Amino acid sequence: MALAGTRRILESSRKLLGTATGDEGSSRLQHTWVVDPDLIRQLATGQACHIQHGTAAYAHVIPAPAAPAVRTRPPAPAPAIPPAHDDGHQPPAIPAR
Repeated sequence: MALAGTRRILESSRKLLGTATGDEGSSRLQHTWVVDPDLIRQLATGQACHIQHGTAAYAHVIPAPAAPAVRTRPPAPAPAIPPAHDDGHQPPAIPAR
């Protein structure tokens, strides 16, 4: 907050006469915070305050969507074993890749 600093504003006051204001009063230049330090302390995650040249702009930053899960290539299917011939003999084995 020390970097945000203060700015000067004109504070005015008036004398009250019961429920009405009188014609007497005063004004003075007064230093005030550019941004209230308590407000900055209360900002939640994703909220920000950009201070530049004595003015402040507030923003809410929306989180980016989660990246899709990385998928690996599925394993190659195992070679099928051909059915036995009618004569009861098995054909030659298929070599593995």
